[in-house]
Amino acid sequence: MTNQKTIVISGTTSGIGRATALLLAKENHNIITINRPSSREDEAFSELQAIGSGEKRRYLVDLSVEADVKKIAASMTGEIEKADVLINNAGVFKTRESYSADGMEMTMAVNFRAAALLTKSCLPLLEQSSCGRVLFVSSELYKRAKVSADNPLSTGKFNSSRVYAQSKMLLTLLADVLAKEYPGTEFFSVHPGVIATDVFRDYPKFFTKLLKKVLSRPEKAAELLAGLTLKDAPAPSGSYFMEQKPSPIVEPKGADRIKAALLKYFTTL
Repeated sequence: MTNQKTIVISGTTSGIGRATALLLAKENHNIITINRPSSREDEAFSELQAIGSGEKRRYLVDLSVEADVKKIAASMTGEIEKADVLINNAGVFKTRESYSADGMEMTMAVNFRAAALLTKSCLPLLEQSSCGRVLFVSSELYKRAKVSADNPLSTGKFNSSRVYAQSKMLLTLLADVLAKEYPGTEFFSVHPGVIATDVFRDYPKFFTKLLKKVLSRPEKAAELLAGLTLKDAPAPSGSYFMEQKPSPIVEPKGADRIKAALLKYFTTL
């Protein structure tokens, strides 16, 4: 396959990530998945292996723990020659305050820190590609975020919606920051639509069942992510996509200081 790509995707056990991995596998690309170990992950990976002729590889890790992500990333970069695209899709929306094993608020640990870690670890692999690209799955909710310019990762008093929005704001700004810092690789953030996914897993079951009836199917978002993965980007690196179209980033107060802090954080990971 002449244009076969090697694509790394986090969060492929269900929802958007699973649908995206399957769609790209059908086109015979090499798919590398990063997920938390579970019986559902086993099932999803078995389904993936049965599709297409591309290579399939998986790495199992608790994405909320920094040391574990670094360890698995080191293994991956030692075993893979290059990556063309990294899709940071894994995410959670915690309704109750909880913390990772190393003490970070769980939503921030999975949604932002893990994505930043995977991105930094994959940069050498992406630089081996003729068109390396990173996608951060964001959300329109980022516009509701309140971020401290002094400490952007500080979550303060827990509020589930606020912390989720904050994590997505930081991803959106990080894409813009890295686009300027690493011009040889493309970085984009994208709101894939309001999709029925397991990000709402902590909500009551009756509520999640209702959401699945009224929200868009993951396959719709998968088509969007696959397009941004395979096609030439219709916007400059660092852009934010509101579904199919580039959209101006709504920056928070103190954005320049926040961006500087994010770059410092990223380079010291």
